[in-house]
Amino acid sequence: MINILLITVRSDTGGGPKHVFDLVRTLKEKYQNNKISIASPADLPYGPKFRELAHKHFEIPHRKFSIIKFLSLLIYCKDQNINIVHSHGRGAGYYSRLLGLFGIKVIHTFHGAHFERSATGKIKVFIDRVLKIATDKLINVSHDEYKASLSMGLTNESKVAIIPNGIDHIHIKKEYSEYKKNESRKSFNLPETAIIWGTLSRLTYQKGIDIFLKLDLPENTVFAIAGDGEDKESLLKAIPEQKKKQILFLGNISEPIKFLSALDGYFSSARWEGLPLSVLEAMSCELPCLLSRVDGHRELEGVKLYDLNSRDDFQKKFSEINHTELGRKAGSVIEKNYNLELMTKKTYQIYCHL
Repeated sequence: MINILLITVRSDTGGGPKHVFDLVRTLKEKYQNNKISIASPADLPYGPKFRELAHKHFEIPHRKFSIIKFLSLLIYCKDQNINIVHSHGRGAGYYSRLLGLFGIKVIHTFHGAHFERSATGKIKVFIDRVLKIATDKLINVSHDEYKASLSMGLTNESKVAIIPNGIDHIHIKKEYSEYKKNESRKSFNLPETAIIWGTLSRLTYQKGIDIFLKLDLPENTVFAIAGDGEDKESLLKAIPEQKKKQILFLGNISEPIKFLSALDGYFSSARWEGLPLSVLEAMSCELPCLLSRVDGHRELEGVKLYDLNSRDDFQKKFSEINHTELGRKAGSVIEKNYNLELMTKKTYQIYCHL
């Protein structure tokens, strides 16, 4: 029996918490003779789900490192005889790698590796490099992310495994098929007869919505942005007057697949990614996807890429898309390459051989 603790510093809406939830749920279904605990914030929507799903739950702050919580977590790990700690994302990695200094085996999944040129960003990268020493196994979710983390000195070839993100393709397609586009549009207050492309995105610097607002966009198309975040107010103020009826901010939504069923296509303007679950879900629904040509998108087949730094390239690539053909290809790629069970199996094999 393996006694595992998974750590995430986010429980709000987003791909990171969903990844942890799907992984733990599938681990419990497929490999039942193990104890799986979760350390996470209590935030909605995933906080209560983590508490219900886990053998035991330990609450930590949202996207914040607390030395008091760390010491309590260390005592918790000793009391519960935790063998392995598996962290997801940089903030969670601070907790896990420090726990590694006390003899606990540590696995860390990056979920995006990007060099920030600010002083704060450089300090974060330096800390990650140091903490690499206290990590037994490092997981990259894409080959792009592996190359980036290797070039930044965050990992090395002897410690790394590349395990692409996986989604429950069959369940997503079934749920998607149960929705009717017009009804979904009504529920999100979207125009029923318009061509609508959308994105599920945190409103943060990484996601590049500020750049998207400046791009030349195709006429007669509405762009719906679902999500919330620290940049919300500045982004709302930055919408050009002539685009205010074309670009709609919906805030957080609780039914992402229903939102996808309201769309004719999916876009992303991210500055960098690991391997985004929202894009994989859109591809699973056979939506044509137009994505920024950045790490985490580049290696995906069945999508169209555009240059984020070119004002007119989005519009140009949009006009070249064959919606039906690209959507079908995207669905096929997901079915073959990004399977939740395969991702879980590869992760569990690491647990067993650590």
